Amino acid sequence: MHADTFITRNEIIRRTGRPDSSLRRDIRLGEFPRLIDAGPGRRGIPESELVVIMAARVAGASREDLRALVKRIHEHRRRLAAELGLQEAA
Repeated sequence: MHADTFITRNEIIRRTGRPDSSLRRDIRLGEFPRLIDAGPGRRGIPESELVVIMAARVAGASREDLRALVKRIHEHRRRLAAELGLQEAA
């Protein structure tokens, strides 16, 4: 297991250059990973997930491609949670 920096919603918006409304829409449509609670008022995702999504967008991924990628990210979270004996993170 490796350390991964947690990226908050505000940092996601800053790094992607997209407004909060677009982030919310993408999450709702399954084109961006669901945000994880990381404490009071702190939600975001691991940096590695943001890097993968941004790379897919740069590579020209379609909306369908993004949805498939997000499904794989969520499945990875479920497997990790199960391995650690925890409830699903998102």
